[in-house]
Amino acid sequence: MGRFILCASLLWLSWLGPTPAKEWQANLRPVIRIGVIAFDQPDSEKARWQPTVDYLNRRLPQYQFLLVSGDVRSLNQLVASATLDFVISNGLKFLDYQRQHDAVRLLSLSPLRGSAEQAVGSTLIGRADAPTIDNWQALRHKRIVATSPEAFGGFQIMQGLWLKAGLHPEEAFPNLVFAGLPQEDLLRHLAEGRAEVAILPTCILEQAIAQGRYDADQFVVIMPQPQSVLPCQSSTPLYPTLSLAKMAHVNEGFARDLAKVLLEIPTDSAAARAGHYRHWTVPVKDAAVIALQQQLDAANAQPLAVQVWYQYRGWLLIALGGLLLLGGYHLRVKYLIQLRTRQLKESNARLTRALTDNRLAAERLNQQQSQLFSAQRVLLSGELAAGMAHELNQPLMALNNYLAGCRLRLAAVPPALADVEQGLDLALAQVAQAKGIIARLRDFMRKGEVQDRLISLDELLRGTLPLFHDQFMRQRISLHLPQGEPVHLWIDPTLMQQVLVNLLCNASEAVALNPDTRPPSIAIRQRIEANRVTISIHDNGTGMTEAQRAHLFVPFHTSKKEGLGLGLVICKRIIESYGGTIWAEAVPQGAVIAFSLPLQPLEEGEQE
Repeated sequence: MGRFILCASLLWLSWLGPTPAKEWQANLRPVIRIGVIAFDQPDSEKARWQPTVDYLNRRLPQYQFLLVSGDVRSLNQLVASATLDFVISNGLKFLDYQRQHDAVRLLSLSPLRGSAEQAVGSTLIGRADAPTIDNWQALRHKRIVATSPEAFGGFQIMQGLWLKAGLHPEEAFPNLVFAGLPQEDLLRHLAEGRAEVAILPTCILEQAIAQGRYDADQFVVIMPQPQSVLPCQSSTPLYPTLSLAKMAHVNEGFARDLAKVLLEIPTDSAAARAGHYRHWTVPVKDAAVIALQQQLDAANAQPLAVQVWYQYRGWLLIALGGLLLLGGYHLRVKYLIQLRTRQLKESNARLTRALTDNRLAAERLNQQQSQLFSAQRVLLSGELAAGMAHELNQPLMALNNYLAGCRLRLAAVPPALADVEQGLDLALAQVAQAKGIIARLRDFMRKGEVQDRLISLDELLRGTLPLFHDQFMRQRISLHLPQGEPVHLWIDPTLMQQVLVNLLCNASEAVALNPDTRPPSIAIRQRIEANRVTISIHDNGTGMTEAQRAHLFVPFHTSKKEGLGLGLVICKRIIESYGGTIWAEAVPQGAVIAFSLPLQPLEEGEQE
């Protein structure tokens, strides 16, 4: 019903004209809205107060006064939005507007019956045929009906009386219900037996009987209080009636002009007769209303947490939603971090295992490669042994001759001791030569850890070429050594010697397979470019085809009948392990195998 009243009022306002600002521009008449709480039918409230508004329009024609009626909730919204300029309300509602919206009381209404200070109360009404109720205890289990918990001249005044007696309505009267408007419908609830007690404003019962809607012997007033102000019975003390309040945004001068006009309304005017009042008067004391409000506030006071909730629940819900979002976001981030951490740990574990496996594989590969290099040196030593056996035979034969000569010198009379001593010295020299040949072969065949050190190319050649001395002599191979500035390398001498032995063996075999080449020769050359040195082995042997050169460094691919095809593969691995490269060059006659290695400069103070 309240929403219907509000909608009807707003529709009426829109029919009457534009908003105050537009009205001022169009008609030079600002609109002044006066609100009134409707506790009965909207038409009856309009009929009661419209003559007063018409009176104002006549007396103050420079303004356009409009009447807006509605229930308590509707008027509260209009006041909060500053839509209303003035409000006609009861004492409690005025105090509410004063506290929340800085409203100011202008006038009080002097009713036709009673006085401005004592004009409204609450009446408990029961059926005349029901047992008499003369105390609150007898009322405890009765079916009680009221219009609204915000009805001043009904429930609120009665609630104040109960609170003064120490009774809280919700606990003391569990069968209390609120049936809504209009007010006289509560009498019908009693007449039809749907309720046993009704709470109504003072004089509502007498008005209904006077208008013939109910019989005088149909109802009784419960626990009436003696008073001589009103010709009606009341169950509570009487309180001030309606008052006119201005809202905070209304100009003080205009409010005084309006109050002055209302104070001049005659008692016999149409406005006073329709409004059921004698006249308007200055504001009366509202101490009783303030005391009632304090009672109600104390009874309805809620814990601070509940008050904060109702006052700020919108922001609290937003904050709670934000906290939930932040909490959810935090949990998601935490979950993602844990997930990512677990994934990283698993990845690190896999990487660690892979690195360990790779390290072990590299160690096994290095070990196997070292074994392969050693095995290949053994094979090379076998090839060298045949040539070195002939070379070793010479010092052995010389040793035999020297020892035989010594025997003869000792058998002479007298013994030629000086000749014996000379022969023994020559024999020892041959023994040293044989030991050197055997040591060179043993050093080449040694197996051990890789030990890199700084070594010159000349030193490498001095340790390698004696292995081929006898072979080159037998094949009549002329050897040409490199010319130029000294070259130093940071390598393992044994591995580098293995490379040179492989290449020199291949070169000597190629020369031996080409008897037409005269004179047979092998040349070792060096070329320095930037920080690298290129060493090449040239021979004038049989040479290589394009197919042989393409598969030169392919494992187990060989043109030799008894070869394994691993010699040049091992050379390639050794050279590349030191950051070098090896390749075959195409030449018109013979073959060229070259390799390049980084140079190692001599530090200051080092000697070759």
